[in-house]
Amino acid sequence: MTTHFRLAEILKKRGMNQTELARLSGVHFVTVNRLCTNRGKRVDLETLDLLSAALDCEPGDLLERVGQTRRKGKRKK
Repeated sequence: MTTHFRLAEILKKRGMNQTELARLSGVHFVTVNRLCTNRGKRVDLETLDLLSAALDCEPGDLLERVGQTRRKGKRKK
């Protein structure tokens, strides 16, 4: 399973562009662009907080898991 950012989808629905989100959130444009194009490998909690505050949503709304789960064995309890 892979985690993807839903930022591009959210921006499109709101009629907002990446530059405007960067300005409103205080997150650097390059970071916003990487997340919108799913080229970002990591994101810190502060960035998620800034983006979700600017978009008036929950941090979890910015992420989605896609694909199938593959388990390599059973977990030990």
